[in-house]
Amino acid sequence: MKQFSPRNIFACTFALLFSYGAAFAQGNITITADLDGDGKQDKFWLNKDKLQYQLSTQKNITKSSKPLDIEGLNNSIKVSKNVVAVSMWAMRSGTEYKFRYDKVRGDFRVIGYDSENFGPATNDGSGKSSYNLLTGDYVANWHHFDMKQEKLIALPTITKKSPAKKYYLATFDEKTMNEISSIDDKFRPAVLK
Repeated sequence: MKQFSPRNIFACTFALLFSYGAAFAQGNITITADLDGDGKQDKFWLNKDKLQYQLSTQKNITKSSKPLDIEGLNNSIKVSKNVVAVSMWAMRSGTEYKFRYDKVRGDFRVIGYDSENFGPATNDGSGKSSYNLLTGDYVANWHHFDMKQEKLIALPTITKKSPAKKYYLATFDEKTMNEISSIDDKFRPAVLK
């Protein structure tokens, strides 16, 4: 019987875990819920580069967003009160886009955007923001690391009104995500720019 060295066991274990992680990252993340209000189950999912859905009122035809550069991020989907929240997290920051089905348009409309940033090691620029694309309400709480005092300081809450364009899933892409997230740059305090 052949003996395995600790090095071989480690290499095999690492390869197995790596391939499992890669397979998981490539897989679909799917939710099932009544998303169009007809009492029947619908599906909304995230594959490796698109958001997709099937609705019972649309004969379960698959519809999708434009391609997105989200592979390799820590992505998740949740649903609450017919609002689908798609979260995309990198190492020290994340965003969440909220969608609700628009019966008149026959597509999911982007109704909200939230962001959270932990900043660098000093947490300079860390904070959260929330943008309601239906009402135009924007609220953000940011922090600044004061080098003289050597401490993190909470900046005053930012509350602004900024009317939003209507965005839908059928045309949702990188450009759309950048347009929506630019609200943070628009209202970011000068001390953080």
